[in-house]
Amino acid sequence: GKVTSSCDYTVVEGDTAAKTAIGGLVGSIVGASVTNCSSSATVEMGKVLSSAVVDRIVCPCGGVVGAAMPLETMVSSVTDCENSGAVSFVGGTAENPLNATHTMVGGVLGYSPIENAGGEIANLTNRGAITANGYLAASCCELNMGGAIGYANAIVTVKNCYNYGTVSMPAGSYQMSNCMYIGGVAGALPTCDIDNIHNYGEVSIAKEVKAIGIIVAGVVGKRTSTTYTNTFANSSNNAPVSCAAEQYEYPDGEESYVYYRVAGVLGWNEGALENLVNNKKGV
Repeated sequence: GKVTSSCDYTVVEGDTAAKTAIGGLVGSIVGASVTNCSSSATVEMGKVLSSAVVDRIVCPCGGVVGAAMPLETMVSSVTDCENSGAVSFVGGTAENPLNATHTMVGGVLGYSPIENAGGEIANLTNRGAITANGYLAASCCELNMGGAIGYANAIVTVKNCYNYGTVSMPAGSYQMSNCMYIGGVAGALPTCDIDNIHNYGEVSIAKEVKAIGIIVAGVVGKRTSTTYTNTFANSSNNAPVSCAAEQYEYPDGEESYVYYRVAGVLGWNEGALENLVNNKKGV
């Protein structure tokens, strides 16, 4: 199937206790494609958190598409899409933190798994502000947040993507556990080839944010794969990047996730690099 449309709703709210992904236009696509779509909706995931204990394996949130999933031999693609609405993720409270394995927040696409190998992710543009705050449980694995894409682990080429909106975790009361990967264009693209993606939106993380592992970058937070050989080329950062977040000790003393990296283009890399440029000093 294919979705070709636009969205201009005022607010799209999603409860992270619900068994669904949240998107400004489509929550999840399964073996389908979304193309030539735009959204100016305000997307707020977790805005309707209940008082009950909230447990989720994954929490995907996107300005246009929450999650792009495969269906047997059919893969999902997201192409030629634009978001201009604000996208925000709100975790739980200190007394009732959100317990999720992975949280993914993207201006256009929240999540695409490795099983979606061969799906296309191309020509995406975000102009809306992307934010995250609230509390995640100490057992949570990752927060992935990017201007255009939260997390894509599909074996595809991510190309021709642009972010113009701010990506931030602003001042407030937070405990974002366990690790966070934040990028101007994408939070994490572990197994993807990357070509021609550019960031023009400021990336900033406030001091009140706490995590064990902290990676913040102007273009992509993390791209790591010990199984696949991938490349990252022809991309740039053109906006300030700042991080004042604090690390805290792992509950059982484990140190495998203790790291702190802030970079103009790429925070954590395994793979070939070619023609990457940081045009903004002061990282």
